[in-house]
Amino acid sequence: MVEPLGHSFNLSLFMNSISKLSKEAYILPLLKGGNPTDLGNYCPISKLSVVTKIIESLINAQLEDFFQANCILGVAQSDFSSGHSTSAALQVLNDIVQALDNKKQCAALFIDLSKAFDTANHAILTNRLLKIELSAKAVRKSENCLSDRSQSIHAHGQKSSWGVPQGSILGLGLFTIYINNIGLVMNNSPTCK
Repeated sequence: MVEPLGHSFNLSLFMNSISKLSKEAYILPLLKGGNPTDLGNYCPISKLSVVTKIIESLINAQLEDFFQANCILGVAQSDFSSGHSTSAALQVLNDIVQALDNKKQCAALFIDLSKAFDTANHAILTNRLLKIELSAKAVRKSENCLSDRSQSIHAHGQKSSWGVPQGSILGLGLFTIYINNIGLVMNNSPTCK
């Protein structure tokens, strides 16, 4: 069973083809905590097929290796990079507090982009992937993963056609590149160091 599946995954990656059926997702709201009647306390989780999850994991691992090997992510990023997590963000906050305690000038910008996830423009994302010199084949793989997605959640008779798939394995890495310019601008500004 392992050998045919391995062949299928390799063929799918080589041919840059993921079936439309494999891209169908059921969005399940997961309560993060707090009042269950407050919709803001829920996180959408994409339930994708196992095959799609494995393919996305393979692509995601390749992207992460590329980002790290080429120092793509700005130091301000607190996600999608080994050693950069909530703990890293807390360390930055601690550094700010210490600087203020020592009467040093300090500025910080913390942005909650949780709602922006749904409005990421795929053309802009593709352009950013090309600008970081990701191979054309890898960009096509990412585009293929994002295109023709369907989700089972409808609100007020509307269905969104935009957005990096929240809760997917590949979504976080792609969204990180989408917003990476924010951190790069801050790092290159003399008033933000």
